[in-house]
Amino acid sequence: MRFSVRDLDLVTTHPFVIARGGGSVFENIVLRLEAGGLAGEGEAHPSAYYGETRATARAALDHLARELPEIDLSALDVEDVHAVLDAADAALGRNPAAKAALDGALWDLLGRRRGEPVWRLLGLDEAAPVATSFTIAIAAPDAMVERAAAAAAAGRRILKLKAGGEGDLAVVERVVRELGGEVAIRVDANGAWTAREALAKMERLAMAGVEFVEQPLAGRDLAGYRAIAGRAPLPVVLDESVREPHDVDIFGEYADGVNLKIAKHGGIARSLAVAEKAREGGLDLMIGCMIESGLGISQGAQLLSLARWADLDGFLLVDRDPYEGMRDAPEGLRPPAGPGLGVRPRPA
Repeated sequence: MRFSVRDLDLVTTHPFVIARGGGSVFENIVLRLEAGGLAGEGEAHPSAYYGETRATARAALDHLARELPEIDLSALDVEDVHAVLDAADAALGRNPAAKAALDGALWDLLGRRRGEPVWRLLGLDEAAPVATSFTIAIAAPDAMVERAAAAAAAGRRILKLKAGGEGDLAVVERVVRELGGEVAIRVDANGAWTAREALAKMERLAMAGVEFVEQPLAGRDLAGYRAIAGRAPLPVVLDESVREPHDVDIFGEYADGVNLKIAKHGGIARSLAVAEKAREGGLDLMIGCMIESGLGISQGAQLLSLARWADLDGFLLVDRDPYEGMRDAPEGLRPPAGPGLGVRPRPA
């Protein structure tokens, strides 16, 4: 299989810090497949939390170049895409970001060859607009409040406040007081709380009118989720706890929703498998993201028709998104128009 890989450095407008750290520069990569005069691209956001770096993702893709079965990309079909992805699973183990880049590039190329968007190739419906939340990362309390106010003034009507830092509860309550009924507030602790802390904080967050809490406890804290199940006064949406479909069997009964992320699950097809398992369990879905360009965000956007909630703001948080085509409007996000993933590199 002929392909090329290039680095993609994304710089955020403000430092993007969550409970376990962060920064301002994110080292992503882009995989490009070319055949028959067409090209497909997919983005990877390697995360140390999931055991990847840019170097390991590149090494994984180099390994795949040697191990994957030869496919005539000019005659690619849906069955070929799934066969290649199955072979990638066998060759790599997890490496979800590397797989996400391969998955995205394959679907993008197939969609462009057929003249159809990826969501249609997957047998999904066209998505109605879903408003995305806009993330306020951990910072000094005054800075978080100022950024929340600026986002609201710019028309953002759903804010996701990162928690897990010192005084996180007070910051959320202050934002609620200052913005009143202008915005909906969601809180993401990224696994920073204990079960005892989570119950106490969610009591106050519920009184403040917060919509839900995402990943209050550590990813594998099954005992903690059992302890808060039925006692939490707010809906709980799982992120880090659910990487594979079988994780829904383990954690799903203790939560209300699951956050799907392309880079976490290993691509669009693998995310769809998690979505199907979650829906079988009666869980609501959120389509989320990492810090990604419009290319990576477009991969997640193909699943928007499945979502109750969207958190696809990664491309809005970077300075000078190198891709164009994502449709962000006041009424909400939609998958990009056009075949494949529907985005293209922004002219220099």
